[in-house]
This record gives sequence, C-alpha cells and structure tokens, in this order.
Amino acid sequence: MPRSVVVTGDHAGGLQGQPERQACRPPPRLLLRLGMASSELIRDPWMMTNLTTGEATHVDPTRLSVLNHVDFLCRVALPGEATGGGISLVEERGRLGCMTPRHVHTREAETFIVLDGALEGWCEGKTRLVEAGQLIHLPANREHAFRVASGDAHFYVLITPAGFETFFPATGTVLDQSFDGELPVPRAVSPEKVGELKAVLTPLGVTLTGPPPFDPS
Repeated sequence: MPRSVVVTGDHAGGLQGQPERQACRPPPRLLLRLGMASSELIRDPWMMTNLTTGEATHVDPTRLSVLNHVDFLCRVALPGEATGGGISLVEERGRLGCMTPRHVHTREAETFIVLDGALEGWCEGKTRLVEAGQLIHLPANREHAFRVASGDAHFYVLITPAGFETFFPATGTVLDQSFDGELPVPRAVSPEKVGELKAVLTPLGVTLTGPPPFDPS
C-alpha cells in the first residue's frame, strides 16, 4: 500500500469572476482545529473551490494524528486546505460491528475506496457489498449509511468538495498509538455523544436521519 500522497493545489479560497451567493448564507466561518500539530482550517461551507496549480503537498501518513472516531480508527490524510477546497481524503479502519446511522450530506459526495476487507453501503433502501479493490460513490442529498461487513476493513473516504473532513478531529479522540495498531471494540453510541456529533454536523450541512439500517446480528 502506498505510504505517501502527492497532490497539487493552493490555499486560496474563492473562484475569480464568480458572484457571491447571498441566499441562505450560513453563519460566519466555522473554525475547527484539525487535531494535527500547529494545523488549523477555516471552512466556509459556501466557499468556491480553487483548483489552480500551486505547490505540491507531500503527506507522510506516519506523522498524522490517529483518532478514535466512534470506534473507527481514522486519520485525515489530506485536508481541504491543501487542495484549494477541491477534495479531502480520510483513511479509516474498523472492526465488524462498526457502522454509521442514516444521514444526508447537503454539500459533499463521499467515495469509499476499500483497500482490505469489505464494507456494506446503504443508500435510500438499497444495499451493496463493497470488497477490497472496489469503491462506492454516494452523492450529496442522498440518505445513506455504511458498515464494516468483514472481520475488519481498511478504506479511504474521498470527500468532494472538501470541508467535511473537519468533522473527524472535532468529534474524535486523539490516540497515542500507530494507525496499524489495535482496533477499538465497537460500542453503542451514547445520547451525549450523539448530541456532540449533531452540534458539529449541523453547521456542516449534515443531518442524522435515523438509526443504522443494518441487522445488528
């Protein structure tokens, strides 16, 4: 598996010549700390992306913070500030039993790229098994969820446009361990944690719509 990622982009926000969007503009920019040393990202959910060529960005995954995020191990491999807001990339590992509730993103699409094991994707009542070497693309404004469907799974989540990657460090716990280390044991999410998740998700344009749609057995 490749241990580094090289992309091009710059940090400028906004696209020259595009009119500013006035209707339903959200509150002032949400400031979230990425959880990586000396790294902050300011994300305006209405900011246009800028994909002009800039400096190359090299990522050494071994230097990234490892998070326990609702019992998935994850790390933000590529934040949106490195790509002009065009894309971001999150790497995750989880055990059988890890799953998400049903939810809807109003801004971004998610593409799940399975490296090892298998995921089961659910989108508006239809399920699909996604095995190693396969991917599933879930567009914005479509209710969806996913779960680990093998003993464990390792996968990337490609987020387009960027911004949603800030959710993981904002609601996860930084661990003092290797990303390749022991996986957390999945547990029920407490009502207090659900409230914390909603408080961060709402300004990002994401709504929790129901419990996981999967058979708990």
